Amino acid sequence: MPTTRRKSTPALRKRSTQSGRPWTPDAEQLLGVEWLLSHNSAGLFLDPGAGKTSISYAACVVLKNAGMFHGMVVVAPLRPAVTTWPDEQQEWSDFHELDVVVLHGKNREHLASTRHDVYVINYEGLDWFINGGFLKNLLRKKWVDTLNFDELTKMKNASKKAKRRKLLRPWLPRFTRRWGLTGSPASNGLIHLFGQINILDLGRAFGPFITHFRNRFFVPQGMWNWRLKEGAEELIYEAIKPVALRLPPSKTSGTPAIRYNDIRIILPPDARAAYDNMEEEMLTVLNNELLTAGSAGAVYGKCCQIATGAVFKAKVDPITGEPFARKGDDRWHNVHDAKLDALEELIDELQGQQILVAYWFQHDLAKLLKRFGKNTPYIGSGVSIKRAKEIEVAWNDGDIPYMFGHPLSMGHGVNFQKSSARHVGWYTPIPDYELYDQFNRRIRRRGNKSKTVTVHHIVAVKTVESWGILPILGHRERTQLKLFDALRQHAKQRKGWK
Repeated sequence: MPTTRRKSTPALRKRSTQSGRPWTPDAEQLLGVEWLLSHNSAGLFLDPGAGKTSISYAACVVLKNAGMFHGMVVVAPLRPAVTTWPDEQQEWSDFHELDVVVLHGKNREHLASTRHDVYVINYEGLDWFINGGFLKNLLRKKWVDTLNFDELTKMKNASKKAKRRKLLRPWLPRFTRRWGLTGSPASNGLIHLFGQINILDLGRAFGPFITHFRNRFFVPQGMWNWRLKEGAEELIYEAIKPVALRLPPSKTSGTPAIRYNDIRIILPPDARAAYDNMEEEMLTVLNNELLTAGSAGAVYGKCCQIATGAVFKAKVDPITGEPFARKGDDRWHNVHDAKLDALEELIDELQGQQILVAYWFQHDLAKLLKRFGKNTPYIGSGVSIKRAKEIEVAWNDGDIPYMFGHPLSMGHGVNFQKSSARHVGWYTPIPDYELYDQFNRRIRRRGNKSKTVTVHHIVAVKTVESWGILPILGHRERTQLKLFDALRQHAKQRKGWK
């Protein structure tokens, strides 16, 4: 946590008799509070672990003490909703005066019908919250006036058919303030900024329609893709400056540097042949079973599976059309164990240093648990929030040398930096930069005392992993960094940062 003492802020002086430490923000976090206080439509693009939740609470306390705050609705992914938001309110004594409730579980109807300062709900609960009339009731009684999107990228889908956007659209103008928090706003391309900015400023930056946004800044490339027009990148950055703030990193932010280590493995001959056949002929034979792929997307998926070491079996017999009965390990073909061997060598080399390992396919997890032990901790599908919290505590206490995690289950709401671990491993590299970056930042975040975090990619050479996924990740990182640099320059100009 930050160690730099903040300047005296009268609106934050009030202390609670509850246990908890005083919030001690650094200059970067104070600038974030100022941004939220001075912008009713505010995007805060801040790295995971840099204090987005506490910055939001601090802004609410200031507004409340000034008599300018009715209440806030926070929409967040499930894990942050039920863990991070209530935990942060309890951790810092400055925020104990805020009454925070989580609208999840058996008591949610009662909590949504009574007055509180902060109502936290997960994105999947929006249908119940809105169609059940709870949001309407809160707005009618003037119990809330602020809407805060934690992980704003969840609102990047700007289609009129997008369910979340359709549910929220009629209610957005009724909020005095609309805030959005994210560390990866442009992880998969600048075209995804439209939905996120639009939900905050209701169309002031880019206009109300995504078609106009695309036609203004992009040209079509193929049926579904869009390419930036020359000079459009700078125009987009300029347009979002009144809405979005990318905080310049302070000298005390304490985020470790990052470096990459590609561990290249060579496919065994049989696996190589199976991969080449699938890539070239859209079919291959494994253990006397014919596997086919009917489209380029299916070929990509099968090639990814072969590269990582196993392939899901067919659900139906391609000759008779009869369904197969598949259970447990019988659901996939094992193709090779080269990645398991490489990971085992890496863990041996680390000599007890902690490493968080990302997997993607279910057969990846099955193989990992078979090799490293069925009791090896992991966070993925089927793991309860309570169990995930137990694993998080044990990891931060240094009791777990290695564990496995699925990016969709660990992208938000878990903090693994307190043990100062400095190794992340990608058993299965993925092309989604947002998930990739968020997973890495479970460790590479404020509070980790290590100077550097190393990200290890276990990559099958001459496959889609080496010629496709890694270059895509590199390109998208550069795109996002350009956006961040532009917004940092704007922040420096505003505040005279050097």
